[in-house]
Amino acid sequence: MRRIALYLAVAAIGLALSAPARSSQDPKQDSKDERALSAAVASLDKTGSQPEGQQAIISRLETRFNVDQARIDGLRSQNFGFGEIATILALAEKMQGGINDANVQTILTMRNGPPVVGWGQVAQKLGEKLGPVISQVNEVARAARQTGDKPEHANTTQKPDKPDKPDRPDRPDKPERPDRPDTPERPSKP
Repeated sequence: MRRIALYLAVAAIGLALSAPARSSQDPKQDSKDERALSAAVASLDKTGSQPEGQQAIISRLETRFNVDQARIDGLRSQNFGFGEIATILALAEKMQGGINDANVQTILTMRNGPPVVGWGQVAQKLGEKLGPVISQVNEVARAARQTGDKPEHANTTQKPDKPDKPDRPDRPDKPERPDRPDTPERPSKP
């Protein structure tokens, strides 16, 4: 009987230690923020899949986070999409020392594990929230789309104006109908 009680106690402790730590935040909120960040990342990656959008995103990342193209290219060479790069830079910006190699590497180590964790858990470990990060990623995506829609070259040729349509010929007037002849009166019935 004591062995069973001891076995159950050890099993309970083992389960408690192996269970993932619960955050003090609402887990529904974490998943909501994770979904919002995933949507923002996907939007930025979609814009970056177009050649003109790619240059617009790189330009926007350089100005928004005050980084050079070499840092962006370094992260791209590690198979990160533009959305993940924006997320990494937004998180590193909030760390002490700002965006530097050590902070970026710390974030990548947290993200890639072991164990592999989501962006919400990385932000939580850094003492940050995902809301501001999502806003920054959306801001980069929005600005890149606006820049990508405009032609970048000042000397682009404009389309020639369309020629005016020729005027329609006037329709001939309808001929007047002849008057109807008067009908004779009917004879009255006897």
